[in-house]
Amino acid sequence: MPNALPPSFTSLYRLFLRLSSASVLHYQPAKLNLIARYRPAFEEAAKLTVLVESTGPGKVDPIAVNALRTWHEQSAPEFLSVMFHALTCHPSGQYALVTVEFGTVSRSPPPLDV
Repeated sequence: MPNALPPSFTSLYRLFLRLSSASVLHYQPAKLNLIARYRPAFEEAAKLTVLVESTGPGKVDPIAVNALRTWHEQSAPEFLSVMFHALTCHPSGQYALVTVEFGTVSRSPPPLDV
């Protein structure tokens, strides 16, 4: 499969799905809202990953590589750390409620600049 995503990317997306659910204490509407808001960013990163991996050496667009690197090193870890923080900070679920509200009022992350 030439357009298959690398295991590291699919693993990151699965981690996002699990953390999205757990960070809002598995409250289904909030979980679906978070996924709907952040999935487009993952889809764009997946397209860039396939583009970068399918081109031959020396033919890779440096702008695409830079955008993908920024996404992997900054955007995705920042979002996952917010979700993890909401999950682990307070046993009463206080931060999870904030995350539920965050999911309802936040906008999607900005698209990758290519």
